[in-house]
Amino acid sequence: MEPSPETDLIQLAKSAVESGKDLPRILMTSGTEDFLHDVSIEYSKYFNSIGLEHELHTWEGDHCSK
Repeated sequence: MEPSPETDLIQLAKSAVESGKDLPRILMTSGTEDFLHDVSIEYSKYFNSIGLEHELHTWEGDHCSK
């Protein structure tokens, strides 16, 4: 199942950066055992590659550990 243009985070991020507008701050958090941890790391790498300012904070544990 392909994401729609309204929910495709990669495309939304790319379009936002290309718009040149001031963007809200993005904070991502993830436990190292979180089922979404690897996805968060990949998004962070992508955001870095397109120059999208963001913060990724990680900690030991799962989704609800902190």
